[in-house]
Amino acid sequence: GLTKRMDLELWFVNFFGGGGGKFMESPPIVLQMTGDTELSTEELFEQMCATSRIPLDEVRRHPHGAIFDVDAVVQERDADSTARLDVGNGYMLAALETVLDEEAEGARGDAAFPFRLIPRRHPNFMNSSGTALAALNRGKPYNPVYMHPDSAAELGLRPGSSVLVTSRHDCVPAVLEADDSVRLDVVAMHHAFGGLPDEDDEFRAHGTNVGRLVSTEVDYDPITGLPRQGNIAVRIAPLGQG
Repeated sequence: GLTKRMDLELWFVNFFGGGGGKFMESPPIVLQMTGDTELSTEELFEQMCATSRIPLDEVRRHPHGAIFDVDAVVQERDADSTARLDVGNGYMLAALETVLDEEAEGARGDAAFPFRLIPRRHPNFMNSSGTALAALNRGKPYNPVYMHPDSAAELGLRPGSSVLVTSRHDCVPAVLEADDSVRLDVVAMHHAFGGLPDEDDEFRAHGTNVGRLVSTEVDYDPITGLPRQGNIAVRIAPLGQG
């Protein structure tokens, strides 16, 4: 459909492990599509699975699932390979011991920050892609802070009101939305919205930058540098009263 409407030539590539390179499970399947290509969804699936160990027709015969016997053989290692699986690596075990013995700073209780901010997936977007498209955001180009209605009522907050979300690291404005599936002591937000600090007044148009509530100096992975993205201690207050 896209090739016809946009007059394009497209290439569909189906990788099997690793996204390419020497560690793929099998060669990729490459499909060329033009405006003259006629493929149903099922026909596309058949071509995508053309090299699968279990033929797609056989899988279809088991709509409730099945366990298939596969004669998988591990190949001999490369002649020049000396690598071994390092079971119980000392660095890893030391890191696990630290996690076991020490409570993460972001998980400590603090009456000044009574809520736990957790991330939340959005059904219409993949990361930040499509957040500005009206057909996908459906009139809501921002990422609200979801709170249980009883918690909101206790704070005197109404759904749709502007609030300030504050962590130990920073504070950001957001739109409150009631959700009774959220725990009383938890709030949730979608990441990948919002902009720079000087764009805070546009949070209803572009959303809230949740990343500003996250510190990169505490509770981060020492190898990758990735900081804690969830279980962030926060407080919620009416905007202007944070």
